[in-house]
Amino acid sequence: MDPPPQHRHQIRPNCFGLIQGLCRQRGSKVGGCSIGSRDGGSRDGIPVQVLSAVEVDSGHPNAGATGHNIASPDIAAAWREVQHLVAEGLLRRVPEDMLAETEERMKYAQSQLRLGLRADSMRLHNGKVAVGGTLRGVGNEPSPIKASADVVILAMPAPDALQLLPDLPDHIASTMSRIEYDSRTAIAISFDSALQDAIVRRFDGLAEVALDVQAPHELHLVSWQNMKDHSQAAHGEPVRLVVHSAAGTLLSDGRASALRALSGMLGLSPTLLEGLVLDCKVVQWQVCQMVRPLESVPTSLQLPEPALAHGPIIIAGDFWCQSSFLGCFCSASAAVRQALAILRPT
Repeated sequence: MDPPPQHRHQIRPNCFGLIQGLCRQRGSKVGGCSIGSRDGGSRDGIPVQVLSAVEVDSGHPNAGATGHNIASPDIAAAWREVQHLVAEGLLRRVPEDMLAETEERMKYAQSQLRLGLRADSMRLHNGKVAVGGTLRGVGNEPSPIKASADVVILAMPAPDALQLLPDLPDHIASTMSRIEYDSRTAIAISFDSALQDAIVRRFDGLAEVALDVQAPHELHLVSWQNMKDHSQAAHGEPVRLVVHSAAGTLLSDGRASALRALSGMLGLSPTLLEGLVLDCKVVQWQVCQMVRPLESVPTSLQLPEPALAHGPIIIAGDFWCQSSFLGCFCSASAAVRQALAILRPT
């Protein structure tokens, strides 16, 4: 039987709808790279994310069925959240033929999203969670901070969670250590608008071009960000591209590799392209796409839902179920249920 349909949506640039059960903060930027904007501020090099969600009201007999450690009510709630974000204009549908043929494909009023903080340590102390971290300041040296909380929801990749929680029980730590991720290099490049015509011809209405479908290549995908956020028609708008390496490939000189690939794609010399570069940022994603989730790991660890409570520390992440927006949403929902059970015991 065919799988139930999934719809892909884009998060519009500079808007971020966090998963139900955490919080919703508007005006936050989306993406892992930040490059210069025309007004001198920062602009995301990866500002538009594509997500998939199961359309539970499609009429397909398996749509919304429990599976992959995700319960049917959470799948339905994820679809409702997507519909709500579409209605608010924060998401929009993406035609499938715009994407490359690749193999991947707390609603509390007082909640706030605070960026620029990095948690470096976490331990239980007098019934609370003591958190040590670093505050990144603009133009200043990072400064240490300390905080305590009744409950902490820890949402990060499994390897990072293990580093932060060295005292996890052996059977939990052992299982999480076998969850695997690939690694990639992402190169975000902003070009002068003089490159616009060449990009329009090469992409021919697409938003992404895959480089490794016909033959192995160190680079996997070139994404035209302007096409995704519909800014390509703006006069003088910089051409923004993101080049992703192939799975498991970390490039020693990502900028040079990206320019060589773009030179071949566009039929332009690397020297000419280099002269059109306005800004560039290279991100080495040591922990990128999950390739081995919990359900693929031989273990005696059984979770009733995709989040794990270690006392008042709740470990959340799509690695407990599946690597997707749906996995993130459902793990977040499970984490909030567990947090409420701790804060409001019956």
